[in-house]
Amino acid sequence: MVMADDHRSEKKLKAVHFVTSAAGGAARAAVRIAEAERRVGIDAVMLYAEGNTEAESTAWRWKDRLKLKLYNKLNHRLIKKSVKGGQPVRYFSPDQYGFDISKLPVVQQADVVHLHWVSDGMLSPKALEGLASMEKKVVWTLHDQRPYTGGCHYAEGCTRYKKMCGNCPVFQAGYSEKVLSSTEDEPGSVARDLSSKCQDTMRQAVKNLDLTVVGCSRWITDCAAESSVLHGKTCINIPNPIDTELFDVQDRKTVRELLGLSQDKKLILFGAENSDSDRRKGYAELLAALKELPSDQYSCVVFGNSREIREEIEMEVISLGYIRDDFHLKCVYNACDVFVSPSLYENLANTVMESLSCGTPVTAFNIGGMADMIRHGENGYLAENGDSADLAAGIRFCAEHDLRENARKTVINNFSPEIIGEKYKKLYCETNGRQNKGF
Repeated sequence: MVMADDHRSEKKLKAVHFVTSAAGGAARAAVRIAEAERRVGIDAVMLYAEGNTEAESTAWRWKDRLKLKLYNKLNHRLIKKSVKGGQPVRYFSPDQYGFDISKLPVVQQADVVHLHWVSDGMLSPKALEGLASMEKKVVWTLHDQRPYTGGCHYAEGCTRYKKMCGNCPVFQAGYSEKVLSSTEDEPGSVARDLSSKCQDTMRQAVKNLDLTVVGCSRWITDCAAESSVLHGKTCINIPNPIDTELFDVQDRKTVRELLGLSQDKKLILFGAENSDSDRRKGYAELLAALKELPSDQYSCVVFGNSREIREEIEMEVISLGYIRDDFHLKCVYNACDVFVSPSLYENLANTVMESLSCGTPVTAFNIGGMADMIRHGENGYLAENGDSADLAAGIRFCAEHDLRENARKTVINNFSPEIIGEKYKKLYCETNGRQNKGF
């Protein structure tokens, strides 16, 4: 009884999570992390700069949202000055202007400040320096590569972030139409530009910060440790959790009837935001793979913001548009024989984990964090990166073999909220010098 009373009286660890917007994959993952922490007794609070969800309340007043737009505009003005050829620049964030969150009372009261995707005016370098002066314990979960590059959210083939960014390919004419190959430079041979300044600013901002870096995948964890910005900081791998009770296995025939989908064909599921305009999403490779499959045996089910693909392939295409609720999404995963993720660069895709949790095997290129979730030949198929023929072979393999039980077990055994929550609980306790018990 004394032990139990002591546990109840011990103060809970308080963690405040920051993410720029309530919308998007990073926010979805951040919310799941906070929910997992609450399950293991951590007092976790989510703060957004914009947007809202039914489950979480935003921390910013409307005036602050106006400031966010101003900061974002100032950041993008820096980009415009650096671009050559006048082409639009996507997925590059200077992050030189933003809020100083170190002054917020909720931050001052927290045991741990947990950062997620905080670009586009959410976080200023001054805020990181402020957290360092306060000696705050900071955890930064990497949902992409921006925290250690000169501005890129995905460096693709570029490796300059390991030493010194500069002469950034993003600012070169024609960048948006090509995929980068590896960049190896001689020391001192890289011309300085905005990316150099942004990298220098970030390096200085985190220099004295009591920071633990969490990579959602082993790939991004290794990249962070090799970067010049985060080299020397503690970098560990903790994957994102998923609610396995929500994303569970349903009877396939029943959900197909519910959704009005064919019982006779093999159904290939594909979903991605801006898949047709973002070359990183592998849209061209997916189309090439689908063209290799017999259209009388397969149909392609598409959800999300993707352009009409019916005219590009003979296969039947069923467009579901945006899916707004998780119950509907769960039914869609369960209705299909295989989920395909053709991304050429990816961290730890929420959709892959959701599909596996519903017992639907996944075919993907062997890049980023895919191998952390997909066991080749057991719960899915890992194709050679960029090889459309191998991607098509993977789709066939998953559609023709019963991998549902293996897919489900992978998630239950590795990514449940309780498992991931305990990992973060252990990390928080270690960073705060507390024993992992009783709160």
